[in-house]
Amino acid sequence: MRDILISHFSSPFSGNPFGGYRTLADAAMDWRMWVMLAVAIVISTTVHEAAHAFVADKLGDPTPREAGRVTLNPLRHFDAVGAILMGVAIWTGLPIGWGKTVPVDGTKLREPKRTSMAMVAAAGPLANIAAAVLFAGILRIFLASGFATLNEWTMMVLITLVISVGLNVAQFVFNLIPVHPMDACTILASFLPESIGVPFLAFMQKWGAVVMMALVYTHVLDGILMPLIVTIFRHLIGF
Repeated sequence: MRDILISHFSSPFSGNPFGGYRTLADAAMDWRMWVMLAVAIVISTTVHEAAHAFVADKLGDPTPREAGRVTLNPLRHFDAVGAILMGVAIWTGLPIGWGKTVPVDGTKLREPKRTSMAMVAAAGPLANIAAAVLFAGILRIFLASGFATLNEWTMMVLITLVISVGLNVAQFVFNLIPVHPMDACTILASFLPESIGVPFLAFMQKWGAVVMMALVYTHVLDGILMPLIVTIFRHLIGF
């Protein structure tokens, strides 16, 4: 089963991530690909946003709970525009799309507030890498046990696990970029001296999206991020 899966799902995140399909656009007529990708996107987005909400709630800010965000219900984290852009990403191959931003009131967080804000920001990407480890572990157990009967539905489950590992790793790595709206921007601002961190964060909140889009569309970070994503991904799934 492992050899068949490797053959079907060759070179993740390196030009041929879905077996016989060169791009997701090539697979657009295959309903199974849409289902597997949709499930993986919902999982990675929900895990990320829910983690922000859970940690903010634990650190004293009732805002996420009042907004109904302290939950793993994916509908509570759904953003229509972000979801549409994820569909656009299917055709363009560009990493665009997002979930609904969790409302957090930094003034209500436990002291020291800057440290608490950093913890809330870090919760999202850390939850993604934890989810990647979990799904990779489940995948390895499936492949090692030979428990599952190899058929179309089994392959869909296994490939969904592989895609979920990849998307969670990618979301973790992209959020290491210290540019708003990536979480590392808030984390970095929290640990900089206040005289630097406050104006830095204000600048990034105003212009960060432009900077981020420029970095993505010009592929400036490809040589750094993609090798890191692939290395972590392959280490987790074991092939």
